[in-house]
Amino acid sequence: MDNKALREVFRGKLLRQSILVALAVGTIFNLIDQWHLIFDGEFHLVRAAIIYAVPFLVASYGAYSAISSGPAKD
Repeated sequence: MDNKALREVFRGKLLRQSILVALAVGTIFNLIDQWHLIFDGEFHLVRAAIIYAVPFLVASYGAYSAISSGPAKD
């Protein structure tokens, strides 16, 4: 595991980008998954948190993979 790449992913611009992706995609997924529950008053907070966590982790892993593989080779 590349610790330098991991530190880069979880600070500054890359962290903000991962959070923005999680907010955008997570909100869409929550609306799709829990639409009826939101308006019936049975919203599941744990399910919502997991739904937001998935795009955050995917975006973070993508950034980590890009950084740890080094410069692109043409």
